[in-house]
Amino acid sequence: MSLDFKVVEGAQAAPMQRDPRRPHRLLTRFSLRDAQGRALRDWPLLTSLDTTFPVNRRLPSPAEAHVPSAIYGGFLCDTFGHTLTESIVDLAAVAELAAARPGLPILCHIEPRMGAAPQKMPQEKGFFSFFLRQLGLDYARLRFITAPMTVGELLIAPSPFRRKARYQPHAAALLDRYFGLPGQGPEKIYFSRSRWTASRLVDEPSIEAQVREHGYEVVHPQELSLEDQLRMIRGARALVGPQGTALHWSLYSGSLRQVISLGWASGLQKGICALRQQQYVEISGRRPRGEALRVRAVSPSQLERFLQE
Repeated sequence: MSLDFKVVEGAQAAPMQRDPRRPHRLLTRFSLRDAQGRALRDWPLLTSLDTTFPVNRRLPSPAEAHVPSAIYGGFLCDTFGHTLTESIVDLAAVAELAAARPGLPILCHIEPRMGAAPQKMPQEKGFFSFFLRQLGLDYARLRFITAPMTVGELLIAPSPFRRKARYQPHAAALLDRYFGLPGQGPEKIYFSRSRWTASRLVDEPSIEAQVREHGYEVVHPQELSLEDQLRMIRGARALVGPQGTALHWSLYSGSLRQVISLGWASGLQKGICALRQQQYVEISGRRPRGEALRVRAVSPSQLERFLQE
């Protein structure tokens, strides 16, 4: 798939910078343009973040660096949820091209910040090794856009995204190609956060007891290897859990038929389910007084109705 690419000669790129001023702080400026200064719009960025929107501006200052040739790799983030739903999907889209051009670096935009340090330099966290191994890539091959630069030849493959939280249809086949491990485990799973440091649901143990009565196995993903998590999600047909990263694993499953999200509305989860043709059930609940921002109390009777379907 990714061998269908285009070459942009004399491309211009500049790092992402998030504007701290009101009301502009929801905007992230960056540059990705051709030699004539025209915006390259082939590759939507920040599609997994709902707190900022990218604006492709002209190169803000003279180029400080030059790269003779590179493959564009999209957005690289070391926060696991965004890695899972965007960065790894971006890299899957260029993995075949990278294998065909082993001498070329993969050039990525990185996470913007507000404040004195405008960028968050990604760290080579442990989970990268599992995903990159499946893709046949090496972390050392990644190069980050940290200053205005020009690229003699920038190779751009078809993006796996259409816009924020919406995937191109071919993204599912890409993920199945590189992460299509045989599924194993129960058909009904509940991904729990009750043993995690940050709670998302009020009295989650009572919810666990409720779903067990309907044949769901309660799973604590952080206690499993990434491979075991992947195999489990690829073998399941129904998934319930608090809204967050664990539910986003459904992006990697062609077998899931229903995802019940407990907590708050998630455009990203909705987009994942749309790509995979999974029924998306959203039980938003309410935030109790005095609880943290993302903590919700959900209705057991409302959940019961969907568990019985």
